[in-house]
Amino acid sequence: MFKKSQSGVVQFSIIALAVVFVVGISVLSATSLSRKTITSILPSPIPTNLPCDSYGDVNMDRVVNSVDALFVSQFATGLKTLTPEQLLRADVNQDGKVTSADSDMILSYDVGTIKIFPSCQKKPPCGQYGDVNGNGYVNLRDFSLVLDNTLGKITLSDAQKLLADVNIASGKGIIDIFDAISIQDYVQGRQNSLPVCGAMNSPIPVM
Repeated sequence: MFKKSQSGVVQFSIIALAVVFVVGISVLSATSLSRKTITSILPSPIPTNLPCDSYGDVNMDRVVNSVDALFVSQFATGLKTLTPEQLLRADVNQDGKVTSADSDMILSYDVGTIKIFPSCQKKPPCGQYGDVNGNGYVNLRDFSLVLDNTLGKITLSDAQKLLADVNIASGKGIIDIFDAISIQDYVQGRQNSLPVCGAMNSPIPVM
């Protein structure tokens, strides 16, 4: 049986305060842990160092580094397969092949020995002809877009068709394999310009 006393009341108050203090500390600790857990779950911002058209970013993580070079090296030695998109990104020297030369170039870009890939150096020779995706450069991605349009895999917009119509021999407004080949030849240095640039009275599109 409990006896009421002044000291008993004081003891009970102290115990109650101690319980409240412990519970408060527990709640704060749980809240802090919860915030840390949520923070650890949320994705951290990923730095990017991508050149034009995501060239070099073979594993598609928005960063060009030694991992991408490894992907290319493994593909070149038959240890890995790459998707068509990855193959486009891997061909940084624009020779139409994915080899150890591309891997070496990606490594050089990663360590800062080079600042840009050949895939991001060729400007349209006149107006914006050849720059089908409108990024300011003519490269094998533009060639791929024209080729895919010719094969019926995609449909270029009217604006893109105007920029893709680089081979006047096919006829004005006709986008075909010869336009794709002309872009490829220009990118890989077999032509110094595009056929449309030398045509008399040819309109020069500026989008």
